[in-house]
Amino acid sequence: MFDTIQEVCYGSLFISLQLFFTGRMKKKDIMEKFSQKLSYLENSMRQLDISDK
Repeated sequence: MFDTIQEVCYGSLFISLQLFFTGRMKKKDIMEKFSQKLSYLENSMRQLDISDK
């Protein structure tokens, strides 16, 4: 499970860096988007934890 989470985080970070370095998004917008994705991932993990019990 950790490997999947790690891959999602790395993928999101890689895409964010590409958007930043190509000038397609501002740093603030990228930080907000990445934070939203991490929050979504955290909520998904909580739901999995609850459903496994």
